Amino acid sequence: MGTIHYARWFRPAGTENLIFLSNYDGSWESYLEDFIMKAHPGQTAAWCNGVGFPRTRYLIKDGAQNGDQFKRWVRLQQVVAQFWYSRFPELTTDHIRNNALIHDGLARARTDSDARAWLDCLGSMPRPDYVIETDEVQSLVFRGLRALPYSVCALFQFSEQSDPKELAKWLDMLVPGSLNPHEGYPVRATSSLEITFGDRPFRSAPDENTIATFVAFTATGLKKLRVPGPQCSDGLGSFQGVFNIGMANRGRALGDRGGSQGWRWTDGDCNEVAQNPRAADAAILIYGKSIKHCEAILDQHEKAIGSAGRLLHRIDTRPVRTHAAATEKESLEFEHFGFRDGISQPVIHGTQRFSKGALARDTVEPGEFILGYRNNQDHYPPAPLVRADSDLGDCLPIPARPPSRFPAFGRKDPAARDFGRNGSYLVIRELAQDVEGFWKFTSNKANELSGQYPNLANIAGGQITADWVAAKMMGRWRDGTPLVERPGADKGEGLRKHSTHENDFSYALDDPQGMHCPFGSHIRRANPRDSLQPDDPTQQLITNRHRLLRRGRSYEYYTKEGAVAERGLLFVALCTDLERQFEFVQQTWIGSPTFHGLNNEPDPIVAWQAPKTRVFTIPTPSGPVRLHDMESFVDVRAGGYFFLPSRSAIRYLANLNASKWCSDGLPTVRDDKINCLPTATTV
Repeated sequence: MGTIHYARWFRPAGTENLIFLSNYDGSWESYLEDFIMKAHPGQTAAWCNGVGFPRTRYLIKDGAQNGDQFKRWVRLQQVVAQFWYSRFPELTTDHIRNNALIHDGLARARTDSDARAWLDCLGSMPRPDYVIETDEVQSLVFRGLRALPYSVCALFQFSEQSDPKELAKWLDMLVPGSLNPHEGYPVRATSSLEITFGDRPFRSAPDENTIATFVAFTATGLKKLRVPGPQCSDGLGSFQGVFNIGMANRGRALGDRGGSQGWRWTDGDCNEVAQNPRAADAAILIYGKSIKHCEAILDQHEKAIGSAGRLLHRIDTRPVRTHAAATEKESLEFEHFGFRDGISQPVIHGTQRFSKGALARDTVEPGEFILGYRNNQDHYPPAPLVRADSDLGDCLPIPARPPSRFPAFGRKDPAARDFGRNGSYLVIRELAQDVEGFWKFTSNKANELSGQYPNLANIAGGQITADWVAAKMMGRWRDGTPLVERPGADKGEGLRKHSTHENDFSYALDDPQGMHCPFGSHIRRANPRDSLQPDDPTQQLITNRHRLLRRGRSYEYYTKEGAVAERGLLFVALCTDLERQFEFVQQTWIGSPTFHGLNNEPDPIVAWQAPKTRVFTIPTPSGPVRLHDMESFVDVRAGGYFFLPSRSAIRYLANLNASKWCSDGLPTVRDDKINCLPTATTV
């Protein structure tokens, strides 16, 4: 219970009495409440044979659990003593433990995470394992930054011949804040190149000069930054295998037509010796109030990287111009097909968004999207590790361990450091959208259905239009209203504010047969909720193991004359397990032609459709209606798997590349004494 200094039971010789002495913190009432709530089986076992003790079952049941009766019995047994003894009258048990931790940490704290835990002992308490170290996490994990409507995604390739110290200087500019505990981390950017961290990245509302920057690396990028390769037990060898081989080699699993042939850029396979000329090593995402402002920051990154790398490709995103009623407006809420996007998003437990209220079915544990924390199954995701002797600045934490109120300073097994903690895997894909083809197709199919099924409009509760067909394929109306909520409507409501409550529905309860939202529709595939097994109460929990945190935005490419050459979506998603989350959704739900018992029906919006072979089924009370000869409207033009590192991990990379450390041996130069990385956790 943590409040007892000393306790003892004894029976005076020659009597049937049992005497109990206890020295404890707090009041008599709080002391007994602790026993009632935390230790009632033990109390019942100890006192159940006492005269007048509350009725007990099976030695340990009931008894002290009846709190009011237990406290009345204890009060009746008390005897007033003529003396009082306290060994530490000025110290509680918490004080005693905390003082011991302060002494222990002062002598043995070795890493930056140890230092933070030691400081927490002074006027606070060690950070519980479920509390996110938000200052270490790039802000992209916490928010989509809608206040900064323009962005640039720049892909860089590092030179294999360059001096690592050139990249070290650039990395140092990304996290320039001091690790001195008296100074703390900078709340606002002190460098125009600095990465944006935290759940609350801005002190006030963003203005015209506000910029948010994020940086992520592919496996080949980390390898060029001197992280040990996949043949090692640490370094890239401790990352997920699919991350190391890259998205370009996962085309069959992802359903990408033709693989990565013809892609503008891709990620590389870090197992290969030869460098792919189109392989990106790093992605820099810059958000601002205008493209020009983002460009200015990108120019500074190019200059800082210098001859150590080159700009491989660049994607500019901007709000989509939407047409609603008599108004025309640019909005981040819509994608190029005209649908409101990003409505059903998971919410990370313990974040600012969670504190503002979130639907229970959308709430997930931090470990689903941030490495180093427990996931929905109460386990830690596998952590990417590096050797302790490579952490030249001792930046990284020790890998996570079973939770405890008391930090273990200076552990005896410093063989590994947790490079992944507070980081996340990042998926980036360029998805070209055939907007004209999509609306031409839905218009033609609406006309076909009206001719083939004259009574369909009466059954559907509205005119069969291109909007109706498109809504059935998507699973929502263009304004974002789910078909489950408004199945018979045939007109959107423009740019009205979407209600969170409209997203609070259950397929199992509200539409188990798919009469409103077809089984094969896009949103039912991307997030089936409880649809796949309506009679299984754990189905929503199963679905939540495969959620993605999406941060996508729309892009446009232009010709030299200024005409739109291509419209598309820059798909950006975060997760902690590329296979269980992103690839599972893509292969098992989105791309599967047999999803939910269907036949020959992959996703009607984003999946590749073999010409003249695919169908789409729309259930109705009078029987199914099928769209034949489905077409492809989305084409993958580029993509890659990235790792979004923590502040400490970037500091680790900067120190590593500024030194003469070799992954094959011990460091020859130790540049500083600052420990950056946490130590690894084994559970």
